Amino acid sequence: MDIPSILFAVGFELLPPVCALGALPSVLLARPLLWAFADTEQPVPTPALSSNVVWNLITNLTVAATLVVAAA
Repeated sequence: MDIPSILFAVGFELLPPVCALGALPSVLLARPLLWAFADTEQPVPTPALSSNVVWNLITNLTVAATLVVAAA
């Protein structure tokens, strides 16, 4: 999931409001975005790649955890 789809789903009440917390891990996108807006002629640095992977995993984990909390 990405930020717009999470916020869209929360806004249209397809997900509980607590699921908006799934947007918080987006802070981890700083390194990939810095590379993307810089000199993209250079290969993608490993820290940017790892930040992207961690972001994907933590975002999905956060949304899943908030769904469990909302169901309780």
